Amino acid sequence: MKKSDELFPETIQLTLRRENIMRYGENPHQNAAFYTVDRENSLFKQIQGKKELSYNNMLDVHAAWSIPNEFLNPTVAIIKHCTPCGIATCNNLVSAFNKALACDSLSAFGSIIAANRLVDVDLLKAIGRLFVEVIVAPSFTKDALAYLSRKKKNCRVLVPTTTSIPKFEFRNVAGGFLVQESDTNNICCGEWRVVTERQPTDSESKDMRFADKAVKFVRSNGIVIAKNCATVGIGGGQTSRIDAVNQAVLQAGDNSAGGSLGSDAFFPFPDGIESAAKSGVTAIIQPGGSKRDNEVIEAADNLGITMVFTSQRHFKH
Repeated sequence: MKKSDELFPETIQLTLRRENIMRYGENPHQNAAFYTVDRENSLFKQIQGKKELSYNNMLDVHAAWSIPNEFLNPTVAIIKHCTPCGIATCNNLVSAFNKALACDSLSAFGSIIAANRLVDVDLLKAIGRLFVEVIVAPSFTKDALAYLSRKKKNCRVLVPTTTSIPKFEFRNVAGGFLVQESDTNNICCGEWRVVTERQPTDSESKDMRFADKAVKFVRSNGIVIAKNCATVGIGGGQTSRIDAVNQAVLQAGDNSAGGSLGSDAFFPFPDGIESAAKSGVTAIIQPGGSKRDNEVIEAADNLGITMVFTSQRHFKH
């Protein structure tokens, strides 16, 4: 890893070019516009649907598109307010969509859907009458575009202009900008450290790999419960980790049984482990690094849970 003083120059000169006037800002009484960095093109091109994107649409599109690109297999992400309603990977987009939708079908109304494969009519028929603001994917068949023009003429259809992920993220704060590298690192199984007596099964390992990627896109404190490479429960934006666990457990219901839980940061107390185990979760992947790691590991052992430490946090503020 490069030192920060090598990675970040002393000065950054930004020239912004207005690309579009947004339909409105976060709220209708706020005006908004989209600017691109000079000499850079917009990351997305709209090819169909109602022309005006809102400020919130643009935020959600960027949040949505980054998710399926983390996965090699066909993957669908459903996003609402920059928060995943569901993420799933499978052998085809229709199955992935159905699994993602099952995580939180209620919140998917008015969502943005992102896929990492060619979209065809089969996927659109699976989406059915669900109201969707935007669909973003690498490409669409001619039949799919014709179908959308008949059935969902207002749905905006976007394709990315590049497959690369921006190297840096900018966020404005009072008096300046914060700049950081994008969180593109993922820990492979060879770098895992199993800290419990029980070793993970192959299916648990597969779901933990999925959960560790998916939880990167959940607002901190972030928790994902995954089963068969699909989210079944998501808890995010909570100020305590146990509340995030309980939110994910509540959403997952009976689907927690046999599930694998991913946490964006360490567990400060054993209570999160105990709540997960009570719901039926059998495997946990987390960074580790708490002063009470020994207590957390002991709780997992007593409850028969397998747990992996990655030593890599994924806070998303």
